[in-house]
Amino acid sequence: MNLDIDLEALSRRQRDTGLFAVVALGIIDSLSAGALTPTDAIKAFFHAKNCRFVRSKLRDKRADEVMGRGVQLADLFDAMPVEEAHREFQHELQAMKVLCISEDPDRPTIATFIGLHALGVDDGDIMAWLGPAIGPAAYEVGADVRDAFVGREPSALPRFAPNARGRWQADLYGLARDALTAAGVGAVYGGGSCTFSEPERFFSHRRQAPCGRMATLIWLQARG
Repeated sequence: MNLDIDLEALSRRQRDTGLFAVVALGIIDSLSAGALTPTDAIKAFFHAKNCRFVRSKLRDKRADEVMGRGVQLADLFDAMPVEEAHREFQHELQAMKVLCISEDPDRPTIATFIGLHALGVDDGDIMAWLGPAIGPAAYEVGADVRDAFVGREPSALPRFAPNARGRWQADLYGLARDALTAAGVGAVYGGGSCTFSEPERFFSHRRQAPCGRMATLIWLQARG
């Protein structure tokens, strides 16, 4: 693994927490999918230089906590039995993801828009497509995840349904659609598929690991 992300070099502003959220979410998703090992992630992102930058320049408590949790991920597999370590590993990744998503309560979709805003694109000119994801019938989360969303935005409450295990089924498509609409996006497409329950169409690390990889492609096509 030769990836080495330098947050200071990437940041154009001293306190660019939106950019941090973008990059950190990508690393967390790669860890969750098995594309990165905890050791790889530390070498690529959760290393000392980025930790110093977050603490001294970014000065954001949530970003600092994400880095602190990331540094310790590899230690879980040294300190716990394998199955327990995997459970705690996924719990840590979920907690880190919540911290990234809650980076800006007034702009929950900042990680999505920061690149377009940098190009001067207005929210109203943006179209969004929701790619394949796990559906609400299959995506179970704990009360900590639900509380983080509802605490930031009470209107998110209907997107969480209680199940028989005392946990919650989360509607990721609904949450994403709500956030995009609230941010002013005029057109939102896609959604409705479930990567977990449609094995004939999608790979799913949650359903079967290891598994294949999926890609989403976007291109421009000449009219006429």
